[in-house]
Amino acid sequence: MGAAGHDLGPAARTLHSGARPGNRKFLGTTIAQALAAASVDENLQFVRYLVDPRKAEAQRQTFTLAVVGDSPIRRLELRNGVLMITEADAAASTHLALTRQELAAFVLGTRVPSAADALSQLDRVLDRSHLMPAGAVESVMKGMKAGNDLEQ
Repeated sequence: MGAAGHDLGPAARTLHSGARPGNRKFLGTTIAQALAAASVDENLQFVRYLVDPRKAEAQRQTFTLAVVGDSPIRRLELRNGVLMITEADAAASTHLALTRQELAAFVLGTRVPSAADALSQLDRVLDRSHLMPAGAVESVMKGMKAGNDLEQ
């Protein structure tokens, strides 16, 4: 269970299970694949759980997000240290379109940041330190790169 008692889904439970660094389900491509296969709502609810209220308390941000293959556009609003997610009727002036793999990379913290990108700004207030042991992100990135090489 995450913030406010929400079930964060199987991918989030795997991340938060306290798995050992040697566990392939935790470090290998399995977790990236699980996040990519998880629903967009599960991924976004998990991101809500990662918001560090201290880092986010003075921040305000609003943008919309669409994920390829998932019809609703979602509005993400960060205010008062809380990330609120609602459905939107249309894309806002600040709008992102992602694939499921890109959303999974954002959730894991392996997405390449950009100075002008709304997700990169949101990423600055997230805290993943309690979820993954040292070296876990690098291991996942290697697994994702290997998976991308096979698809080409």
